[in-house]
Amino acid sequence: MELSNPFSYEAATNLNIDEVLDWYVPDHNQGPLINSSRNLFLFGERGCGKSMTLRNYSLEAKIRRSTKLKIPLDLDYIGIYVKCNAPLIWKREYELIKRDDEGKAKAALLSEHILSLWIARALVDQISQIPNLFDDPKELEQFSKRISYLIDVELPMDDQCLVFLSDHLEKRLNDAQVFLAERDPGKHLSTFRGFNSLVVQIMMRLRTLKCLMNSHFMIMLDDAQDLYSHQREAVNSWIAYRDHSIFSLKVAVARRQSYDFCTASGSSILEIHDFSSLDLQTPYQNSSSAYAKFVENVLTIRLEKSGISVPADKFFPPDAKFEQDIEDSINRCAVSYLKLNPGASTHQINNYIYKRGRAWYFRDRSPKANRPIYAGLETITEISTGVTRNVLEVAWRSFDLLASKDRTSKVYPSIPTGLQSEAIFACSERLWNSLREGLHKRSARVTAQDSIKLLNLFEQLGQYYRRRLISDISEPRVLSFVISDVKANQVAANEVERILSLAFEHTLMFARPYHSRDGGTLETLYTANKLLWPTFGLDVVGQSGRASIKAQDLLAATSGKEIPFTIREVEQESISHLQLGLDYE
Repeated sequence: MELSNPFSYEAATNLNIDEVLDWYVPDHNQGPLINSSRNLFLFGERGCGKSMTLRNYSLEAKIRRSTKLKIPLDLDYIGIYVKCNAPLIWKREYELIKRDDEGKAKAALLSEHILSLWIARALVDQISQIPNLFDDPKELEQFSKRISYLIDVELPMDDQCLVFLSDHLEKRLNDAQVFLAERDPGKHLSTFRGFNSLVVQIMMRLRTLKCLMNSHFMIMLDDAQDLYSHQREAVNSWIAYRDHSIFSLKVAVARRQSYDFCTASGSSILEIHDFSSLDLQTPYQNSSSAYAKFVENVLTIRLEKSGISVPADKFFPPDAKFEQDIEDSINRCAVSYLKLNPGASTHQINNYIYKRGRAWYFRDRSPKANRPIYAGLETITEISTGVTRNVLEVAWRSFDLLASKDRTSKVYPSIPTGLQSEAIFACSERLWNSLREGLHKRSARVTAQDSIKLLNLFEQLGQYYRRRLISDISEPRVLSFVISDVKANQVAANEVERILSLAFEHTLMFARPYHSRDGGTLETLYTANKLLWPTFGLDVVGQSGRASIKAQDLLAATSGKEIPFTIREVEQESISHLQLGLDYE
């Protein structure tokens, strides 16, 4: 029998709860933030584990974990998982309502009505899974009467009351879709219910039950960036609500920059004051970082679950010849530096070879040489650009290549480095194919012209990074950049940022704010998905610097023009200005 691929991956929303519990790797820093009464935003690009994290802390996971481990069910914090990218929520019919002030008010009320019904149904459906929820018949009868009065519908006085309540909420959702299709949905305003008049009221009545009287409800909104604009404003208004003794909101958003923190009243919610935040995409991926240890745990656990008792760093070994060639280059770099600087300190030597040592390997390679071997756990970790799904894709392809070459073995001690490299190049080619085919074929927000601009931009960035890597400069190994001369070229900068925002949506580009060390100026650091760069033979390990590229040059690159690069320009950049506010090594 063939061994199944231990690195098979699927969106967390498509996994059953047992798979979530099997594959989830806990981060003990997350628990106190999530299991709390604080409002929380979880930020991170697609594939970073936001959905997996929310589902792991959901009520469904708690119930299943309690059953499997035969331990008491802890109901202090009850996580209600709510998908926001569902078809009913992702409606655009709101835009058919008149755009005058009255129309906007009606659209806001109707959109909050639909979202509140959606959350209420998720709440009822998931609460009904709690074993022995109604121990006392009198308690059940009283609860049913109170809910019946609240929503103006008669529910049965038995343990089927939550089933009937769920059906009623489903019908109300269906009615809301009919309202959307009408010329004047506002005529139904009297039937609309908001979060406070529906969801909070249901939670308050649930807390009258003996087993839930001390429970705190955590409404977990996944992919909240996909909510309609009025719904996002409504969510922010709920977060601004001061009393969170009963509920809090845990909101997962693909990118901080993609979410508007304005409330329905026009004010804004503020971090620390109104909510805390958790960034699930780590800003660095070197071998000693927490993210690297997380990746190692993810892969090792999957191997163990498949009966392969080999740690991830042994299962994905580095290429011995490549490692030796890198070591030789570092030694030659150190010898060269000491000849010119015989009195250099150990710190100066280490700093010099850290920045240039690996680059010597790429600089001295023959133009006719084969592409470098990309292999080893460190390489897989760093090339993922902090996205767990990238790690799993490389691992899955590597294992699939090995299994296809040897279908008889039941045990694989490791994956040969050549197959790892082949898998990485295949992943890289997949990304380039998506660019060549045109992102406009995958997203309505991207035009055919924008697709060409994106392809040109990434090709020119690759060529620019390649020229730096093989040049004799102080910071040759750079794969990130900031946009300079923004104030002087605001029009060009705005267009570049618009193009980059399209790349964000397809996980081709990532951005994060950081403070430069020359005065603490807050800038945006842009890093492309590192899986793009093996095609250019770039070094994906241990990047610590960043390039400063003018806005007009980036804009010209979208038309296929080469990004200017001279050694003199780069050497004029101060070392302190090149350092990130984050410590990479």
